[in-house]
Amino acid sequence: IGTGNYHTNTTEQYTDLSLMTSKNSLCNEVKKLFEVLEHDIDMEFSDNLLVTKFNARSELNAMIDIEAEKGSKGYITIKCNSLDDDEIINHLDRAASKGCNINIIVRGICTWLPDQLGYNVKIKSIIWDKLEHSRVYAFGEKNPTIYIGSLDLLTRKMDNRIETMLKIKDPNVEIFLVNYLNRYITSTEGSWVLTNTGAYMKE
Repeated sequence: IGTGNYHTNTTEQYTDLSLMTSKNSLCNEVKKLFEVLEHDIDMEFSDNLLVTKFNARSELNAMIDIEAEKGSKGYITIKCNSLDDDEIINHLDRAASKGCNINIIVRGICTWLPDQLGYNVKIKSIIWDKLEHSRVYAFGEKNPTIYIGSLDLLTRKMDNRIETMLKIKDPNVEIFLVNYLNRYITSTEGSWVLTNTGAYMKE
């Protein structure tokens, strides 16, 4: 499972992550996905694999809501290319209003401009000589639930395409991804932060 495609023209430019696994619980979910693509049938997926048009929207909303109920102890970090889905934004807005700590690292479009920006919500974009392309979603401070995959939080992708996010099950990979996200959150190099005017300012 990768956050981008394997293309000789983009591998040196795009920043992506890939997971290779033989875990049956994950491989069986991917097998079901290929059956959907081949036969255009309905299928139930576990939370090991979030699939648009099936369980991705409901599972993401549920994980955001769980962190929202933790108040100031809630933590959400999302690294994606774009964010414009109104339903997801509404759930993020509710979480932010309850004091949940939210970090959004977004390369392109972001239509969310929360009142809590600069307090418990930070939205930033990283600009350097590579194209930020990895999608990583993390929920929770301790032992976070982490997903990687191809999904951006765009309505057209969530409603009209098949995109996936895979749950990380390996503790060593979880640690790697937590450190990976923390570097983006804490680093100011190439970092532009969204302000409450809707403009980005160099951090």
